[in-house]
Amino acid sequence: MFRSILLCFLITVYSSQDFILTLDDENFTDELKGKEALVLFYNPRCSASVGALLEFEAAAKLLGQKENFAMGTVNLYSEIHVATALKVFTDPTILYVTETKTEKYDEHIQANNIVKYVEHKINPKLKKVTKDELKTFIKNGIISFILFDEEDSKTNWKIARSLRFIDPINIGFCSDPEAAEELNLKFKSFYAINFYHNIIDELTEFTYEAIVNFVIRRDLHKKLPLNAAYDMVIERELPAVYLFRNDNEMGKYDKIVNETLPYLEDFRIVTGDLNSHIVFSRIIGFPASSQPFLMLIDSKGVNLYKYTPENKEISVKSILKLISDYKNKSANRYYKTTPPVKGELTGGTFQGIIENIYSDLLVHFYAPWCEHCKNLDKELELVVQNLTNVKVMKMNAEDNEVAGHVIDLYPTLKFYYPTTKKWSEFKELKKGISELELWERIAEFVKKARKDRRTQKVQNKDDL
Repeated sequence: MFRSILLCFLITVYSSQDFILTLDDENFTDELKGKEALVLFYNPRCSASVGALLEFEAAAKLLGQKENFAMGTVNLYSEIHVATALKVFTDPTILYVTETKTEKYDEHIQANNIVKYVEHKINPKLKKVTKDELKTFIKNGIISFILFDEEDSKTNWKIARSLRFIDPINIGFCSDPEAAEELNLKFKSFYAINFYHNIIDELTEFTYEAIVNFVIRRDLHKKLPLNAAYDMVIERELPAVYLFRNDNEMGKYDKIVNETLPYLEDFRIVTGDLNSHIVFSRIIGFPASSQPFLMLIDSKGVNLYKYTPENKEISVKSILKLISDYKNKSANRYYKTTPPVKGELTGGTFQGIIENIYSDLLVHFYAPWCEHCKNLDKELELVVQNLTNVKVMKMNAEDNEVAGHVIDLYPTLKFYYPTTKKWSEFKELKKGISELELWERIAEFVKKARKDRRTQKVQNKDDL
């Protein structure tokens, strides 16, 4: 669910023209001259291609503009010559194109996979760094290992390359003594630099063991900035404690985090300012104005399960208590909600309205961007016109959550029978083999649910 919000947000805020070239038979060579490029060959009449295009556009916006690199699209339906020349015969196909070679992208076509692929191509983790590039190189990694040494140094890059247990890491080699001097570091030395946490350590040797020992000793694999949360925590479905605070309070709360790290065991702490992460703020349903606050988030598939402490205190004790409550299944579950909306259910009003309703109720869980949801509204109007004692209510399930209702797909339609206080889900929104109109199938579903519930109630009385 959070993924769909992110993609839609990116597509709404930015125009794809800002990041993606429209390539054709005539301009392909000229537009990509002197550049490396990732090119999507798609067919606008193919649903798989349309989906790939959506992911490709989202990836382009996440990557932004990069020097001597471009992203472009080729419409296979109209641009036949360039596709034939590059031996592209299926859609969608993505090629990494340089002036000397082409390489087919074989990963799953998903925005984050594309971003990782491109960044690996244009910014490999093992990189020779010049004096001018050094500061930027350090800023781009959560942890940067820099070896200052002579050009012909027999550096064991193979050992460094084997370091795969933590993703946001840079390993660089710099042969310029002045670069080391500018940072007040020694030449012919090996350093671990953590830009986010202002840590610089000199390591005695450039080996795999030295790097691993440093990371574990500093617990740096447990402490991450918010911009690394998706790759390092959410995508891997790892539970983590999130400490949201304003950037100008970073020092105050980082001290608490550092004191907590030795007690975390298998947990991680993510810190960040929601003012700089508006999309994430919407995903979790907590405004930046509420900072500072703690939240434990556990991701399962497309859903984020969020837990909050009993009070707003932020300390080593409160962080460890939140983790303990989560492990004991006694933590407070947090459900996001919008302010009350006239005529609609929200996370905050849902339970109160349901408990006091006497009509049979159809609840339409929708997303604001979903066209199928808008079509369903029209069908539900016909249901109400043709059935007695049934009411329809809606809830924006992108921005509201309620206990007992995990919404994975839009639209989702559920029926509530107040006599028994039971819910049933309508699972036939696609037409399938039925000859009935959608509203007729929904009406039949309601009738059957009513009958089943009444029968169940009588049986329960007999049992007593």
